[in-house]
Amino acid sequence: MLTFADGYTKRANSATFLPGEAGDPRKSLEAVAQAYREQGLPAIFRITPLTFEFGIDRILDLQQFSGFDETCVQTLDLADARFLKAADVTLAPMADQVWRSALAAAQDLDETKTVAMGRILDRIQDDTIYATAFDAGDPAAWGVAVVAKGMMGLFNIVTDRKRRARGNGGRLVRALLDAGFSRGARHAYLQVTATNAAANHLYGGLGFKEFYRYHYRRSS
Repeated sequence: MLTFADGYTKRANSATFLPGEAGDPRKSLEAVAQAYREQGLPAIFRITPLTFEFGIDRILDLQQFSGFDETCVQTLDLADARFLKAADVTLAPMADQVWRSALAAAQDLDETKTVAMGRILDRIQDDTIYATAFDAGDPAAWGVAVVAKGMMGLFNIVTDRKRRARGNGGRLVRALLDAGFSRGARHAYLQVTATNAAANHLYGGLGFKEFYRYHYRRSS
């Protein structure tokens, strides 16, 4: 499975081998690399537990594709969770231009990646919840939840650098979880890099548990 998004996020610009797709791994890897070259993008492979059966990780290692950004997929059973109501958080079903611009600025996105982010948001077909947390009246954190079939995913959870370690991210996530539960979600999931100690501490405090890990490989 190949995804392209003008370089916005690794997950949206990487290749993942799924069961039944690999064929001859080496030929598949070269075809993938060529596809990304044609898009003017580096070839990035996402290595999940499903990938190990193909030996892809070992082949890429021998071809000097370096591993980076180990990521934890975490889940939470919302039926057993209890959340305090989060103050100073606004929720909306659509991402207006103010929200998009603020998120792009918080992530230091250039114009190309900002446009790519917008395209990804516009393609979401399921129930969406766009959140902004305020600190002393100013926007401080942003995030989106997508709810479908009793599940909710949390994405683009970002806090302004100057307003971190002040509880803004926690209030934002609690508000999203509460809103998702009210819309029928009973399980939540998210993805966070293993080295992001602050985020892992926050999610662990809310009851999230690690489900599995994956990492990326790119040409050295």
